[in-house]
Amino acid sequence: SSSSSSSSSTTGVMAGTTLEGLSAERSVFSHLEGMNEVALNRLYGKDDDPNRPDSASTGVWTCRAVLQSLSPLAKQYCMRLLCVEQAVNEESMMIWIRPEFKSKHDAAIESLESLRIIKVVESDDPSSSSSSSSSSSSSSSSSSSLSAPPHKKRRRNGRGQEVARTFLMNSHFRNGLRRSLSMDQDVPWRGTTKMKPDKSPPAASAIDKWMHTKWDKVLYFMVGSPQAEDLPEHTQDFLVHSGLMTSRPSDQDRSQEQLKISSKGYEFLLLSIHKQMWRFVQEFITYDNKSEVLG
Repeated sequence: SSSSSSSSSTTGVMAGTTLEGLSAERSVFSHLEGMNEVALNRLYGKDDDPNRPDSASTGVWTCRAVLQSLSPLAKQYCMRLLCVEQAVNEESMMIWIRPEFKSKHDAAIESLESLRIIKVVESDDPSSSSSSSSSSSSSSSSSSSLSAPPHKKRRRNGRGQEVARTFLMNSHFRNGLRRSLSMDQDVPWRGTTKMKPDKSPPAASAIDKWMHTKWDKVLYFMVGSPQAEDLPEHTQDFLVHSGLMTSRPSDQDRSQEQLKISSKGYEFLLLSIHKQMWRFVQEFITYDNKSEVLG
């Protein structure tokens, strides 16, 4: 029954079937919103080697990609705050927009805060927004903490007024975005050596076939197919860490460990190939920030 289950699962994957009732697939940028401060700061370039050129630093490209994913108003706020190293009070920011777009302003701030691009500091006293700007600025020099949780709903004081807010940009994101915008390179994969045109470039169908062959090796390994080939050790570690497979005693030798597909892995097989790819990217981002195995 195990082999028949494996066969039908693999067939379902190749046909691109999906399972109704599974949670909707989130975009990579939505996934970033659920990551903690330490992981996001690393993606924004906190640990980048300063001796490497900007084009070889992952934080530079992450900051640019995140900027491009934002709403138009959130992009405007990023660009305006880019060269401001102290906190800015909300009253000043409201001058940048018309009053009827207040809801778009709140949505933009919520998005920037959830991605840890800005830190939001609240004060019950609206008159204290100016002083809180200076205090936030001084505290930011001694600490880069951006761990305040996203605000889904504006808090109000005892008089029913919305609390005053000031905004401070994440120094790691600011530095990465500045470096990104000062580069003349628009894509991360452009080499320094100009390559000559391929005399016999592969057809699109050949590339597609090669990709499916590589991907099928992973799927066959997961379901324990007889035609499965061994995967590199770091790939197997990744499958276990992501919960798609589990390590259990071997049926033949109980003293030996054997990888088996998990219930999460079966759900994964029933996704379309494009959602499988995105799921791998999401798991990779999370895994790479917890372990150096894939580094």
